[in-house]
Amino acid sequence: MPSGELIAYAVLTAVGVYATVNGVSYRLVEPSGAVGPGMMPAASGVVIVGLSLILMVRVLRSSGAGRGVTAEELAAASEDDVIDPPREHRAWVVIGLMVVTALLMNVLGLLPALGILVVVVVGFVERRSWTRAVAVGLITVVVLYLVFDQLLGVPLPTGLLGGVI
Repeated sequence: MPSGELIAYAVLTAVGVYATVNGVSYRLVEPSGAVGPGMMPAASGVVIVGLSLILMVRVLRSSGAGRGVTAEELAAASEDDVIDPPREHRAWVVIGLMVVTALLMNVLGLLPALGILVVVVVGFVERRSWTRAVAVGLITVVVLYLVFDQLLGVPLPTGLLGGVI
């Protein structure tokens, strides 16, 4: 039976493959030779796939892969040791949100989809105030826009709405 870690990395690998294929469909390079709107999602997808595969191999090679915490280890844990089972659930929520973000990117575009992802992760998953979540989401979108669109001149995927949002 595969461990939760292996399943999570497999899901991340699938998300990375999806982002890569989706990015390639947006064009990696413009006819003028400039970087195309698909370069960022495709490159991100390749990085996600590579890192996920590396982590999968690490888990498979480790001696305690998928064994969990034993009763003896739990009893021996000091009060300073933090055992946070809900943390694994939060990781699954973030992975699911990444999948939803990849799908939303086709409709809303990259920046709005990532902005929504950041707001939901900060507000819901990390349980910070919604004011902070919205502020972090807006700052993230503005910084990404300034760096990639304005500074580097990389056209970002706009989705079906064509940059309306």
